[in-house]
Amino acid sequence: MGTNNFEYASKPKTVSVQNQTTQASSKTPGPLPSLLNGETASKKINSSTGYVYQYGIKNIGLSHSLYSQAGIFVTKPIDVEGNIVEVSLSTSEDHPLFNELDGMATDRVTSIEYYISLEENPSPNDWVPILPEETKTVKCEKLFFQGSSARLRFTADISDEENTDVYKNNILISKDDWYFTDRGASIQLSAPRDQSAIYTIDYVPDSDLLDPWTVKVGDRFSKRVRQTEHFPNGTDSNNTIKLSKYPFIDYDLVNQSSNYDPNKSDYRPIDVFLTDATITSGNGQIQKEFYPMAYSNKEEFITKNCTDYKNSKDASLNKYSINPDSTYKVMEYKQEKNKLIFTESFNRSNLYYNEATNHGNATIVVQYDYLVTSFRLKIILRKNTGDELVVTPLTNSYQLKFKVMK
Repeated sequence: MGTNNFEYASKPKTVSVQNQTTQASSKTPGPLPSLLNGETASKKINSSTGYVYQYGIKNIGLSHSLYSQAGIFVTKPIDVEGNIVEVSLSTSEDHPLFNELDGMATDRVTSIEYYISLEENPSPNDWVPILPEETKTVKCEKLFFQGSSARLRFTADISDEENTDVYKNNILISKDDWYFTDRGASIQLSAPRDQSAIYTIDYVPDSDLLDPWTVKVGDRFSKRVRQTEHFPNGTDSNNTIKLSKYPFIDYDLVNQSSNYDPNKSDYRPIDVFLTDATITSGNGQIQKEFYPMAYSNKEEFITKNCTDYKNSKDASLNKYSINPDSTYKVMEYKQEKNKLIFTESFNRSNLYYNEATNHGNATIVVQYDYLVTSFRLKIILRKNTGDELVVTPLTNSYQLKFKVMK
């Protein structure tokens, strides 16, 4: 993404100039430009309104620029398909560097904060802090005090004293003047707080307590979208079709029943229809439609989902048969991730030569749910010093990474 550089400069003022009622004198510098209609500015419009002039400006330069104390960037909603388990972040940043002269901050006086929201219209409490993958130590995090206590964005590893420092106006303060509270979630000043000063902290997050590099999602933040797909040419050579999305399986509903049946239960992850069919049904008859078991009162010419969602065991499929000795007029299938496997292809061109393995043609219609999760990313760029007017951090690029359960 583009560089976010928050620079503010004063705008040139617009000045209203009243038309002169006297003709321009010989002291008017340079030739007068032409008007849009080709008439010159020296021509009167009428005797009472005076003359019309055109003005132009060039070679404008900024004589002074400065950066705000903070700049905020929020993305538009980012829709991601699939059962998102977690999201992580990778970034490229630039920070102005400083030396350790006179106890100044060890390397920088700026910070960048990243937040993820899983709500469509997030409130201030809906933003979850996240660290970029390449950031192991939080540097120069600005502290916002309530009284003499300030809460950290992440819980600090209180055992890592080597990488833990607190600064006042970028000058290191004694460890005797502050201490951790709430097991590293906050710090408390033991010395009086200077309300005009800027306090910052360097620390290492306690990753054993909470992973700061990922935000857990879960399907409660996702919306279900109903998908209908048509396969007019049947399956591939392996009797398989590949869905464009990964079906969402609500295992909470599956596990509510001890004898869950994906065909008869109120919750059915997948429904398969065979339409526009020319499938032989015996005695020279043709069956034109097969409906899911839940849509039909009959026990034949139906489709049946044999997937074992409860125990995750591989299901064996019984083949459609019009043999009088073993009649079975049901088309079975099973799901494997985003694929459906059938017992025949429905795409043969010659009924006579393929009747042993395929019993006709059909358009396969599949209905299922998939998940879409909407994210927003917020970036706050902070200048944690009051005397450096032209200092700013930069986020050169960022990349959101999503872990999907399939």
